[in-house]
Formats: sequence, C-alpha cells, structure tokens
Amino acid sequence: MKIDKNTYKRIVGERLKKFAESKYEKLTEFAEAIEINIKSLHSIYFKGKSLLGAEKLFKLIQMGCDIAWLLNPDNIDTDLPETANYSNKQQILLIKEFEVNYTRLEEENIKLKKMLKDIHNLGIKIFETSAPQKGKKVGRIIPDQAEGDSASEV
Repeated sequence: MKIDKNTYKRIVGERLKKFAESKYEKLTEFAEAIEINIKSLHSIYFKGKSLLGAEKLFKLIQMGCDIAWLLNPDNIDTDLPETANYSNKQQILLIKEFEVNYTRLEEENIKLKKMLKDIHNLGIKIFETSAPQKGKKVGRIIPDQAEGDSASEV
C-alpha cells in the first residue's frame, strides 16, 4: 500500500499516542520519559507534523514499543500489539532503515522544491523578456489606408 508522507506521519502520530496511553496514566509522564515537551508531543508528534528521531525511537524500544508496528506503513493493523514482534536488535535495524529512507525522501523533497523554484523563476524571466519594457512605445503595424501598400506604426 502506498501512502503519502503526511498520511504516514499522521498514522505514526496516532500510533505513538496509543502506545503512550497504554504505558502511562498521564501523557505528561510519557513526555518526560522520552524527553519531549508536552506541548510539542501533542501539537507536533501526535498530530503527525513531524516524526521522532532515532534517539527517541531507541527510548521507545526500551519502553517496550514495537517499532515495526509504529513505523511500518504497510502494517494496516493499527491495534497496539501486546508485545514487540521483533527483538531490540531487529528494531534498531528497522530504525536505521527508516532513517535512511526518511533522509532520502527529505533530500528528494528539497530537490523538488528547488526545481519548482527554478521553473517559477524561468517563467518570470520569460514573462519579463516578452512583456513591453518601460518607456518603450509599443505599437502595431497596420496598412496605411491613404498609401495603399505602405504601412505605418500605430
């Protein structure tokens, strides 16, 4: 299943919240445990505006979070597993693979933004060169009615 980046981040945020609520009575305790400001936890991570970095994912592994469940977009099952389905070593490898893929996507995103900016700037240059220049008289050539064959500029 292919999903866009924003949907993916939203799903990960929802799963992160499920995990946090399953482990802690108060979300402020969870935020302290992974060393994230509670406001950022709610407004950035739970809402899917950004993803946790490797350091925070390692903390989640230590808390017993199944990182494959948390990060795998192909895993349709959004229920929180009772126990992690992978060993810590396997989960660490998954995190590294995730970081490589995410970094690659970010780099591609930057390249695409640059290409769009270049296309936009090219459009502006084309417009500026084809538009009349300030101070120059622009006219059209029409046949001179009095002379017949000759033309004059209007």
